[in-house]
Amino acid sequence: MGSSASHVRVTLEALDGAQVARVSGSAGFAEAEALERALAPALLQRPSRLILDLSELKFISSLAMGVLRRVSASTQTHGRAMMVLPEGNVREVMQRCRMLELFEQFASVESALSAA
Repeated sequence: MGSSASHVRVTLEALDGAQVARVSGSAGFAEAEALERALAPALLQRPSRLILDLSELKFISSLAMGVLRRVSASTQTHGRAMMVLPEGNVREVMQRCRMLELFEQFASVESALSAA
């Protein structure tokens, strides 16, 4: 399943009992609502592990970070919130905003899937 707005794309996939959400493009202010709508089906599944793969995300606004904050809080009521985010501008911004501590960090989707 995939959703797209003007500059953000979200692809959802079930892998090894986890929901993987691959987010790419630019998640600016205008795309935050679309991002939230696109992630909603994964949250409805109440997965034991939700892996956000942000390795192809080029920009994130504070409004979109708010969406990810809510995703983390919702997921942690019943499972693990995990994130794949390589070094770069998006990671630096999210680190400065104390967003990284809301998710378990992994180098790849594969390493998140194999985490106990």
